[in-house]
Amino acid sequence: MDSESKPYEPKLEQVLGTKGKVRILCYLAENYPHDYPLSEISRQIGISKRATNVNLEELTKQGMTSYRTIGNRIFYTLANENLCSAVMNMENNLKEILQASTSAKPTS
Repeated sequence: MDSESKPYEPKLEQVLGTKGKVRILCYLAENYPHDYPLSEISRQIGISKRATNVNLEELTKQGMTSYRTIGNRIFYTLANENLCSAVMNMENNLKEILQASTSAKPTS
């Protein structure tokens, strides 16, 4: 790689770059189409409100989440049903792969 070329950065890595983003996406997918305030999301996923806020801002900029404001509270949800399906499918596929690889290991 020459000094001017950038390293390959897959889109998935940009979106799922932190465990906070993954936890948020999974929580919102499991509860779609409901929306939740930042404080509830933070409490449910076990990450500080500040970190949750930063991750939600990034996910919203990326088009992954949307929000609505009621009074002084902001409620977040996944951007659409297709995204919800994609997140749930990815999570279920990973569980199946991990279960298959665990059960395929020979016992000593």
